[in-house]
Amino acid sequence: MELRTVLLLMVFGVGACASLDVTPEKAEKLTASKNDLVVIDVREASEFCDERGHIPGALNYPYTSGVLAARYEELPKDRPILVVCRSGRRSKLAAELLRSQGYSKVYDMNGGTNAWQWESVPCAAAVDSNAPAGS
Repeated sequence: MELRTVLLLMVFGVGACASLDVTPEKAEKLTASKNDLVVIDVREASEFCDERGHIPGALNYPYTSGVLAARYEELPKDRPILVVCRSGRRSKLAAELLRSQGYSKVYDMNGGTNAWQWESVPCAAAVDSNAPAGS
């Protein structure tokens, strides 16, 4: 699908690119119950590793700096994906990107990590800048 078509679908809200919006409570239940769930945190590495931490097991594929767009093919298409950011704006865009590339089960957590009230983990002391943080 060409970029112009994707952008038009996003602007007009056509369902082909819609993600499944979930509350933080639903996201927490997904992380607790789905062994095959992949959690993608699209905040920048400095946010992912700040004092707030990130959802346990989350992989860091920053959206704004283009990491997700450059490396989304590393993610499995046959598993459900939960996308999170700080407030929900970037995760919505990231979820739309994934859907436009053929990922069929993409959840977008409303409210982002600002609304996450369950366990968070810090980054390891050394982070490989060539690999997604948390991997």
